[in-house]
Amino acid sequence: MHHMKRAIPWIVAAIAVLGLAASFFELQRERGRQRRHHALFREFVIRSELAEAKAPILVIGDSITEGAKLPREIGGRAVINAGISGATVEDFERIAPGLVAGKPSFVVIALGTNGTAESLRVSYPALLHRLKALSPHMMVVGVTQQIDADAKNAAIKAAADREGIHFFAVPLPAGSTRLDGVHLNDAGYRIYTPALAAEIADRIGR
Repeated sequence: MHHMKRAIPWIVAAIAVLGLAASFFELQRERGRQRRHHALFREFVIRSELAEAKAPILVIGDSITEGAKLPREIGGRAVINAGISGATVEDFERIAPGLVAGKPSFVVIALGTNGTAESLRVSYPALLHRLKALSPHMMVVGVTQQIDADAKNAAIKAAADREGIHFFAVPLPAGSTRLDGVHLNDAGYRIYTPALAAEIADRIGR
């Protein structure tokens, strides 16, 4: 009986841990469902905007792009923000050909945050090779400040160089990201967005 009394706190603790673990995994599943729903919604919006625009500039990206307040037009061409939070290069390898088939006049690819340097060495060349055949007028944008940014950008630039596509990285000062060290804060976007728009304007003017 004495041993049983001593074991009760451990049993209660074990049950609590199992409960917390179950709650955590359920939360992760719910977040996954929300991300999938958001991605489907964003893809629908992007396709709708492409259907209504004539020879637009299509900016493909992840949450960094989605959060950017891009200008409505650059050089007289409509700009479509095709950023999808959480998107990977592999995600866009699946959906981007259909988007590019909407005949944008210029395609900007700003992906890589949701991948590793190792995965980008494989996925980025595959995406660029596929899209280059559909749209010769393109540019590639490096990732912003984050873990392994230099290694990621080296992989992205190598893939762009292989396809003869212009690579551009926006230099950002320290303090340009939120506390997570990935997503840009307002100060970061005040530098990033105008710099990106200016580079696009320069490239389409050539």
